[in-house]
Amino acid sequence: MAYVEVQRDHDLWAGGFEDKLIDMLYQETLEGKLVGSKITNRDCIRLAERLNNLRIKRVDSSQVKGKIARLKKIQRQFTDLMGQTGMGWNPITKIVIGSDEHWANAIQVRSEWKKFKNSGCGNYDVLCTIFGQAVATGVLHFASTQEPPSREEEQHLENELRARGPVFGTGTGLDSTINLDAIEITPETQGGAGQRMNPRQ
Repeated sequence: MAYVEVQRDHDLWAGGFEDKLIDMLYQETLEGKLVGSKITNRDCIRLAERLNNLRIKRVDSSQVKGKIARLKKIQRQFTDLMGQTGMGWNPITKIVIGSDEHWANAIQVRSEWKKFKNSGCGNYDVLCTIFGQAVATGVLHFASTQEPPSREEEQHLENELRARGPVFGTGTGLDSTINLDAIEITPETQGGAGQRMNPRQ
């Protein structure tokens, strides 16, 4: 984006106006009215009307659509940055964690990541919810910035998971064991239906 466009975007969405849009997107996502990967023109018109009803600034649906596209791009860039070796994110302080060496390596890969070094991505968790990124949740989740669980913590988490019942889609509980020696190997179990493997001699 050219400097003039960046400045125009900043001026339009400054003063908490961007946060109002993000709050609306988040609320509608949680209510099931909005699917982040498929935000339609009709959705943008509705969001523009809601923003205009706040009487802060006037926006049209194309400005809302453009801002949503930029928010999605920022969220995707930040997700890619977090996938780099040595990079982490503290969801409490909203700060990127990484050594100077890891930052240098990341910026060498993509110079646009430099903007996250000092400011991070303040609404990252909310943007992930809106735009449908997979975020680890549940009993066994922990952030990349956390220390791995101790043996006692791990055992406690595993016991909690076992108490929830069978693993979905398997038809068996976590304590079930499968005797691999008792499984007959056939072309079907090998994945090559109708193909026969000749043993090497």
